[in-house]
Amino acid sequence: MNLLRNILLVIITVSAFVTTSAQVATWSIHPKYEKLVRYYGDLYAFLQNNKWGLVQSGDKELIPANYDFITPFINGYALVGIKDGNRYMLKGIVDETGDVSELSDKFYLPSSNQYVSEGKLVVVNSSNKYGYINTDGDIVIKCQFDKALPFKEGWASVKQGNYYKYISETYDKNPSHSILPVDFHYGELTMSSCFSAGTAVVAYNKEFALINNRGQM
Repeated sequence: MNLLRNILLVIITVSAFVTTSAQVATWSIHPKYEKLVRYYGDLYAFLQNNKWGLVQSGDKELIPANYDFITPFINGYALVGIKDGNRYMLKGIVDETGDVSELSDKFYLPSSNQYVSEGKLVVVNSSNKYGYINTDGDIVIKCQFDKALPFKEGWASVKQGNYYKYISETYDKNPSHSILPVDFHYGELTMSSCFSAGTAVVAYNKEFALINNRGQM
């Protein structure tokens, strides 16, 4: 009798433990997409009808599947858009919460440097001229250059005609006071890099030099 009582007690104890310890698995994101890729934090890129969107854990779709591309997050922002022939047309700028600033103007991404830097993004217009917009999609410096690099340490390298120069973000408002005077070949540069740790590489044909962010060689 005591043996039976002890067996029943063990069964009741185990049953109570299993009941209180059991957990029910639930879907964080339901299996309804053609492809799901870990993207950033709890955000996932998903593919549906050959278009990309973003979904958050908890099955919250932040961006509908309307885009041909979504770039990685760099400096807190990602870019979304569609293909236009062999070019990539920018349709919106995404922040880390998933909010999208949609563009009203028609801009394309350059072939490289496709990221926001110091709150500005290099864009290209239909005439293949380069300029800059901010993270709200507004024009900061209109498209007028033959080439442009991202802003670094307050300056951006741009090319007009045969030569490069460094400009600040106030260039459109006051061009003559928004160019960095460079103490190398009278500022005639056939190449110039972005600034990094206070210095940049500049060149005049086959002659190279380092300058600081005050333009001194």
